[in-house]
Amino acid sequence: MSVGRCILWTVHTQMVLDLPWRDHPPVGSLAAPGVVTVVHVAAGHGGPRVVSSLDDAADQRYEDAAPVRAIPAYRGQRSLPGWWWSATTGGHVVFESWVERHHIMEFDRTPGVTGISGQPFAVVWTEGSKRRSHVPDLFVRYGDGRAAVVDCRPADRADAEFYRVAAITAGVCERIGWDYLLAGEPEPVRAANLRWLAGYRRPYVRVGSIAERLLAAVASPVPLLELARSVGDPAAVLPTLFHLLWAGALHVDLRRPLRDDTVVGRADV
Repeated sequence: MSVGRCILWTVHTQMVLDLPWRDHPPVGSLAAPGVVTVVHVAAGHGGPRVVSSLDDAADQRYEDAAPVRAIPAYRGQRSLPGWWWSATTGGHVVFESWVERHHIMEFDRTPGVTGISGQPFAVVWTEGSKRRSHVPDLFVRYGDGRAAVVDCRPADRADAEFYRVAAITAGVCERIGWDYLLAGEPEPVRAANLRWLAGYRRPYVRVGSIAERLLAAVASPVPLLELARSVGDPAAVLPTLFHLLWAGALHVDLRRPLRDDTVVGRADV
């Protein structure tokens, strides 16, 4: 496990972020054999299935797409699917596992992200006489128009076939002009901290007057509980403080457990 930074390998560049995830090895790109199409379900309940060529796919709003396939749910299953309420979109994003949920959380608080969808489309191609397909886990849209396609899987559960399909998907993304990312299992402390802060992500948690006083009080780094007490009753102040940490207006080292003495600073300092 790499701690401190995560390397997300894309088909264009190596992106280094302050996210300590268990890394996948670099993935190249393979050209999919035969004709390749991208199939998605238009937004809305019972929307039509839309089949796009790679030339047309770049113009589709996959961040608004409905899940292209249903996530199975059954007694005793290994993964734990569900729906994540996104503070970015105000809607829900489907996830198939807690690993996917974690990475949705990460993108939900990443500056510049404007849209997130789960199970967004199927990449369909042929190998000989067989029809093959792959459904990526996430589609992420940025405000500048860029997009990223994400597959989430713990590195110790990824085999040669997974990486082969990933390379084909990376090749498709390269042709369309998207980044392709492989995201592994998150570092446990960071994941626990984000789950806690996510409980305060909804806009109604933020009390405007308390937020202004908190931001004004952080002229220099200060312990978390001391900061809350400097503004008022911690029971009333802490929800807004946690919301500001989630939103990135305040900063802490998420690699360490959140505690009363965790040092809080301004994100813009």
